[in-house]
Amino acid sequence: MSESIKTIGYWLTKWSQLEPGKPALVEGNNELSYREFNSRVNRLANSLRDNFNVKKGDRIGILLSNRMEFMEDWFAASKLGAILTPFNFRLAEEELEYLFEDASPQILFYEQAFEEKVKSVDPSSTGIEHVVEITDEKTDEYVKTVNSGKKEEPGARVKMDDPCIIPYTGGTTGLPKGAVLTHKNITYHTLSMIKNYVDITSRDTTLTILPLFHTGGFDIFSTPTIYQGARLVLQRTFDPEEVLKNIEKYGVNLMFGVPTIYKQIAESPKFEETDFSSLRALTCGGDYCPPEIIKKYQDRGIKFVHGYGLTESGPGVLSNVYTDEKAEEKSRGGSVGKPFFYSEVKIVDDDGNEVSQGKTGELLTKGPHVMKEYWNKPGETKEAFKGEWLKTGDLAREDEDGYYYIEGRKKGMIVSGGENIYLSEVERALASHPDIAEVAVIGVPDEKWGQVGKAIIVPEGKKELPRERLIEYCGGRLAKYKIPKFFEFTDSLPVGPAGSIEKEKLRQKYG
Repeated sequence: MSESIKTIGYWLTKWSQLEPGKPALVEGNNELSYREFNSRVNRLANSLRDNFNVKKGDRIGILLSNRMEFMEDWFAASKLGAILTPFNFRLAEEELEYLFEDASPQILFYEQAFEEKVKSVDPSSTGIEHVVEITDEKTDEYVKTVNSGKKEEPGARVKMDDPCIIPYTGGTTGLPKGAVLTHKNITYHTLSMIKNYVDITSRDTTLTILPLFHTGGFDIFSTPTIYQGARLVLQRTFDPEEVLKNIEKYGVNLMFGVPTIYKQIAESPKFEETDFSSLRALTCGGDYCPPEIIKKYQDRGIKFVHGYGLTESGPGVLSNVYTDEKAEEKSRGGSVGKPFFYSEVKIVDDDGNEVSQGKTGELLTKGPHVMKEYWNKPGETKEAFKGEWLKTGDLAREDEDGYYYIEGRKKGMIVSGGENIYLSEVERALASHPDIAEVAVIGVPDEKWGQVGKAIIVPEGKKELPRERLIEYCGGRLAKYKIPKFFEFTDSLPVGPAGSIEKEKLRQKYG
């Protein structure tokens, strides 16, 4: 069997043969069958190769919300052996410019809504040769690009160990890192999802509401849905009322979200009147989900599955599947469950020695779902691994029944509304302000977002630093969700014997 038959692009080819008329993608008023989906992907792939000289290993950059074109671009890249590089459309221009330069895609597809950002960065200055705008018009440049391609299969030789997609995650040094996920990584993660998360079947309809540029968006459950030949409904942007409407309209069986999203949905005035009878399970990740949120859904008769993962692992590592009452009881107590089907985990101390059950240490994971490397960052790749084991940077413990609990974060990061915020990146942006002598950023609890940033600032001299000015200053340097919500001013920051700022003292005083 040719290795290309095992890779991501083949999934679509096969379902177009087995179930050609079956609905594959739904987004707004648009719907594609598996035959139509595969035909458009083939045309796009051939057009990229013949008209834009996209070759195996080239990057295809996209700046898109949750629309059909995202999935078309990904499967077209997969059939060519090219690498999809999805960019976070919430990022500021400076951040996008760095990512464009780092990934150096051959072509960039972007949505009309992000035109201003793209023009501000000027892709050509970062080495991007071709830029294609996507609108909702049937005569736009993207449609012409698709229609100009041949309809036959591209026939590229693609291997399981070839890179497939590079989602970007934050960096503890303040610079984002691209996690290189191969066809093998995606495939085994998909199989794990199907085997021990919620048993996705070809009869299911899944709803994707998280941004597709996140692994939580494209790999839970978008990828497994296509693998199983099921129906995938995409919602462009998150709106609680639209989520509830789509669940009823399409008879949604499965959905993944983060605690902030589930909280907002449960607070919707339409929550109590929505028919949830089609839902088999809601799954949650990205951060700790409070028991009171889980209970709101369980009171409506909905199975609520909590899990844990990170971009570098594709993302799933642990999940709390309710196969018995004990699992449900553990989840309410904050457990993120047991390892995925193809995932191995262990907990180690600072010296790398495995700790005993019940003790807290750093969680490590390994398996065929774990990334190949960080793009263009051999040093950080080496630092991320201990042998075959990926260091997650998260603290965890295992109880006597084999259930795992996330206790905190070893690295300087908080999660706000499901988004990772690396505090060193925020500190670096604020430190560049001419009127700030020193700054440290900590995470503080927030009812809506889970956590938000609080900046503790030592002004230069006696300068006045109004909050509005600081927010405005950060605006061009950080994505909106990364900008601290609170600012405190002090004469000095606590410094330890080694000369580093003692964050724990700041958390005690300001947290």
